[in-house]
Amino acid sequence: VSSHLLATRWSIVVFDEVQMLPADVFRRAASIRADRRLGLTATLVREDGREREIAGLVGPPIFSLSWKELERQGWIAPARCIEVRLPFAESPAERQRFKLAALKRLLHLHPAEQIVVAGTSVAALQAAGRRLGFPVLTGASSDIDRTQRYDELRTAAIPVLGVSRIGTVGIDVPDASVLIQLSGTFGSRQEEAQRLGRLLRARPGKIAHLYSLVLEGTREVEFANRRRRFLVDQGYEYEIIRAADLPRVAESSNGST
Repeated sequence: VSSHLLATRWSIVVFDEVQMLPADVFRRAASIRADRRLGLTATLVREDGREREIAGLVGPPIFSLSWKELERQGWIAPARCIEVRLPFAESPAERQRFKLAALKRLLHLHPAEQIVVAGTSVAALQAAGRRLGFPVLTGASSDIDRTQRYDELRTAAIPVLGVSRIGTVGIDVPDASVLIQLSGTFGSRQEEAQRLGRLLRARPGKIAHLYSLVLEGTREVEFANRRRRFLVDQGYEYEIIRAADLPRVAESSNGST
C-alpha cells in the first residue's frame, strides 16, 4: 500500500475479494482511511477461520444472496457438480494413468465446449497436457503467454486449456462451461467455489459442469468432502459417479481409454 493511499482520506474504499483482507500480506490495506468502506466477495470463507476478522476491518455484513438464488434470478448459469471416483492405486504412476483415462473420457463428453483443466500439481497437469494435447499455464508462464492462451480459449481457437493455481481467481473465460479438477489444494472450500465461479457467466441454454477426479482409498476423498461444503451451503448438490461408468473413448483416439 503506497504512502499516498495511506495519507489521503477517501470518500469510499472498496475491497474486492474481501475474504483476502485478513491475510498478513493484504491486511495493511485496511489502514486506508475512508468515510465509507465496502467489501465484496462471492466466497466469504477462509480455511484459517480469519473471515471473522473482516467485520472489524471493514464492517459487518449488510447484504448477502445465495448462489442458487442468483441462478434463479438469471444472473448466473445453472451448474452440475460431479465427483468422479477412481479406483484405488498403490503407485503414483498408476494413479496418474487412471486420472488421464478419466480426463480423456470427460473431454470427449464435451466436444463442442470450452474446457478448463485445473490442477495444483504442476507436473501432473503438464503431463496431462502433453499426453492429451492441450496447452498449460503455470506460475512460470509469462503475461504475454497467459493473455494469448486466454484469448485463444475465449475465441475457441483452442478447446481446452490447463491452468495451475493461477487460474483460481482473476481469469476471464466467459464462455467456458466445463472445468475438470485433476487436483486441488487440500480441503480448500474457497478454491472449489472460485473454480466453479469461472464457469457461471450466464448465456441462454448454458449449463456449467464442474468435475472433480477423486481417488478412492486416499486422502483425496476427505479433501473432496471438505472442499464441497461451501457450495453445498449455497444449495448445490454433488453427484458421485464411478470413472468406469463414463463412456469409453474409441481405441483410435490419442492416449489411453
